[in-house]
Amino acid sequence: MSKAANIFIPTSNRLNSLKKCLDSLDRQSLKDFTILLAGMKDDEKIQKLVLSYKKLDIEYFIQSKSGLIGAANEALDRATCEIFVRIDDDTTMHPEWFRSMVEAFKRDIAVGGVTGPTIMNQAGLHSRDLTAVLENFKNSENWVLKLVYKIYNNYLYENKMYEVSTFLKSGVFTLGSNYKECLKIEKPLEVSNLEACNWSARTSLLKQIGGFDTIYIKGLGDYHEADAALKIQRLSYKLIFDPKVSLEHHVESGKVKKARPAPYHRIQNLLIFYFRFFRIANIDQLFRFLVNLTLQNTYYFLNFFRTGSVDQLGALFGTVVGLYRVIIKEDYRYSVAKQRVIFCSDANLETKVKFPSLKVKMVDTEELFKVYDHPSAVLFRALELKMMYESVKEYEFLGPSLDVGCGDGLISSMCFAGKFTYGVDNGEAKDVEEAIKNCRYEKIFLEGAEQMSLKDESVNFVFSNSVIEHIPDNDATLSEIYRVLKPGGYFLFTSPSAYFSEYLYVSQLLAQVKMNFLIPLYVKYRNKMLNHYHLYDHKSYAKKLEARGFKLVSYSYTITKEALNLWDKMGVLSFARRFFDHNANSKITSHYKQEINGLVSKGKNSKVRGADLLILCTK
Repeated sequence: MSKAANIFIPTSNRLNSLKKCLDSLDRQSLKDFTILLAGMKDDEKIQKLVLSYKKLDIEYFIQSKSGLIGAANEALDRATCEIFVRIDDDTTMHPEWFRSMVEAFKRDIAVGGVTGPTIMNQAGLHSRDLTAVLENFKNSENWVLKLVYKIYNNYLYENKMYEVSTFLKSGVFTLGSNYKECLKIEKPLEVSNLEACNWSARTSLLKQIGGFDTIYIKGLGDYHEADAALKIQRLSYKLIFDPKVSLEHHVESGKVKKARPAPYHRIQNLLIFYFRFFRIANIDQLFRFLVNLTLQNTYYFLNFFRTGSVDQLGALFGTVVGLYRVIIKEDYRYSVAKQRVIFCSDANLETKVKFPSLKVKMVDTEELFKVYDHPSAVLFRALELKMMYESVKEYEFLGPSLDVGCGDGLISSMCFAGKFTYGVDNGEAKDVEEAIKNCRYEKIFLEGAEQMSLKDESVNFVFSNSVIEHIPDNDATLSEIYRVLKPGGYFLFTSPSAYFSEYLYVSQLLAQVKMNFLIPLYVKYRNKMLNHYHLYDHKSYAKKLEARGFKLVSYSYTITKEALNLWDKMGVLSFARRFFDHNANSKITSHYKQEINGLVSKGKNSKVRGADLLILCTK
């Protein structure tokens, strides 16, 4: 029978530290694990030590791939258990550490990763760049150093320095798990990071995201554990800090700095990680990140004068190269094949014979103002949903039903009377957690629409609201929808049309001032920002649908040129003002609310042209 977990321990042949680590694992109240011990080179003393533990299942191997990331991925390749754990060879675990970890996973199937306290003594804290510097600055008599500490504590850390396992807007991570005070936390917390030397995740999820990303170059590969944790979180799983999953980290002074990658690479790792997981939403966040980046460069620059080590100057060059990589080359992007994770609110769903039918209902624009804080979103959704009601209000769509790209489930719950049977979403936007929490579907499949888990001819109605255009392979998606739809079933969807780019406010403004050469650049930027891969007119969609066997029932264009013009104008104003005004959206909404209501009130379906398409077809 397979054990509960594989525990990966990379060792740099530190015999005394490793013995203490294995001793603590031998004292665990639950030993339902296999240890994957990765050595950098064959060591007879390590082999003898491993053989001395009769009650521990230890697999000792010499890594063939370079660096810590290579060793971690080799261990993952060998892993066969449900949970994958990663600790250091200089850690010692509390006797209930492993049992508490397993229980944390068992409590909730939505838990993807578990971490806990990584207590360090003063010598260990002083061996780390950040903790040592901050401690020295805090206790310094020099007012400049005290000021730098206050900038870190009050501004970059938002006075949250000693919270546990959390990334903040500036890109720094909190330090609380390293201090004994975190042991006083009474119950598990949901967090946004897993501590590197007390790291555990479901093995299937870790393999699904492709293991530990080798983009984090050189040495210890800063951020690769955090990267994996946040990728798992983006699959709509929880990361949990459990105070009972406690260990002590006995860092050997001086060895950490030697193992760390050079500043040239560390800065690049920071930039890739930040751009990958943090969306800069306003000027406040931008400044916090820039201050963080500047202070890190300053630290390495001062280190150059203090130590004479030329590689400390690499931070500046690393910053330039890193910014080029994330802004121009977009190296931070990644893709993950979504796992078919199912959240079910009805255990007997598959045995049901009768499913509720759905009828579209009118959505009040005032309700949308309450739901969306962005005026552009209100305008687009209000017109789209009004036109959909006008077009299909006479239809009653039989169940089972499917919402493709369901997200938080808000749109389908607002515009249909009745509950959808299934939701499908790839989880990238993370708002699907709201759908799960509010039980807006009987079942949610966390996967891409290009290859769905649903059986052939299993649903009578498929709905998709402004999703098709975001899927790179929408041909595969349309084929999948046809596959799962029963004969006679309906497919109703909306999508921005081929005329969307033409009606943009900025495009027309540039044309008026005779700067037409800039229009293609703006259009490309706007569509890229919105992740628009495909924009078609009704004729092109009809051909694509008919090629797969669908029959077009009706179509209409729902957003007028005037409406999209205002939509883009408000979007530009919001983008420009949000950097210096946190209330920009509410002010823009107040200013344009009457105009929005007027456009919605007079909105009509069109058969000729428009910025958005509504299509109903049948199989």
